[in-house]
Amino acid sequence: MLKILILTILFFCLVNEGNTKTVDQINIFKDNPHYFEYKGSPVFLIGATHKDGWTPISIKDRDYKRDLDRLAEIIQEIDSPHVCGLVRVTPYFPDFNWLQPWKKLENGKYKLDEFDLEWINSLKDFLDYAQSKYIIVSLELWEDWSITRGPGGVYNPGNDAGWSVHPFRPENNVNYGVNLFPSITNGKDAPFYRTIPSKNDNKPVLKLQMLYADKLIELTKDYGNIIYNLSNESRASLEWSQFWADYMISKLGEGKFIGDMPSTNRKDGQGEMDPALNPISLLKDSRYGFVDISQAMRQSEFGNDANIASILSGKRIHEYYEYMYKNDCVKPLIVSKIYENTYPIG
Repeated sequence: MLKILILTILFFCLVNEGNTKTVDQINIFKDNPHYFEYKGSPVFLIGATHKDGWTPISIKDRDYKRDLDRLAEIIQEIDSPHVCGLVRVTPYFPDFNWLQPWKKLENGKYKLDEFDLEWINSLKDFLDYAQSKYIIVSLELWEDWSITRGPGGVYNPGNDAGWSVHPFRPENNVNYGVNLFPSITNGKDAPFYRTIPSKNDNKPVLKLQMLYADKLIELTKDYGNIIYNLSNESRASLEWSQFWADYMISKLGEGKFIGDMPSTNRKDGQGEMDPALNPISLLKDSRYGFVDISQAMRQSEFGNDANIASILSGKRIHEYYEYMYKNDCVKPLIVSKIYENTYPIG
C-alpha cells in the first residue's frame, strides 16, 4: 500500500514538472469572453513597443529587451493585475540583410528543410524575456507583405526586400526550381497561398510550409503567454486561413488560441482583398479564438480626417460587438499594432 502511495506521488510530481511552463497559459475569461484571462485574472492587453507594434527578431542589431523593458515599465506604472503588455512578433521578414528561420548556405541560398540556429536562439530568448516581463506575445505565422509585394505583385520594393528575397521564391532556395513554383507573385491569393489541397495542391512546397509551421510550434508550444496570429495583413483566401487554423489546432491541441488579421475588404492602393476573409467571417468561425482587427481600424479605411476616422472606427468596433452578441460568438478582439487613429483593445 505504501509502495502504491509513493509511486502515485512520484507520478503526480513528474506530471506537474512536465507542465511547469503551461500552468499560466493565457485563456478566455469565462465570465466575459471579450477578454483573455492570464495568471488567474481577466486582462486588458495593451501595447505596443514601437512602430506598428512590430517586434521582428530577424533584425540582428535590434535591442528587443530594451523594447520589452519599456513596455514592462509602463505596465508596472499602471500597477493592475488586469493589465498585460502585448507585442506583435513576426518570426521572419525577408530583407537581404536580416536573419531568417531557414538555414542560409554559403552560396546565399536557403535550405528550407533546415533551420538557422541563431534564429532559433533569438526567438527563444525573446519569448523567455517576454514571459518574465508579464507580456503577451501575438506570434504570427505568415507575413503577407513579403509574399504579395515583389515581382508581379502589388508593387516591387526592389531586389533587397519583399518577394524578391523571400526564401520560398525558387531563385532563393535549393529545394525546388521554377518548374515547381512560380518566380513571380501577385497582390491577392498569391501562388504561395495556393499550395493547399483546395487550390493548386502543391504538395512539395506545402510540405516545406508545414515543416516551418511545425518548427515554430515545437519552439513555442510550451509558452503560456502566446496567442497565434496566422498572418499579418493577410490577402490570402479564407480557405488558406481556415486550412492553417485547422493545422495549428491539430498540432497545438487544446488551450491554445488561433486568430488572424485580414486586410479587410477594400482597395487601398496596395491590392484588393478576398471579400470572404474579413473580421465577421472569423468572428462566426469557431476555429478562431480571437480576431485581430488592426487593419479594419486604420485611418485609411475611413478617409483623411483623423477625428472622423476615430469616430467611424469606434462605430465599427461597436458593430462587431453587436454581431457577436446577436450570433452568440463572443470572443476577444485585439489591435496588435497602432495606426494613426487606433488604440489597443483587449
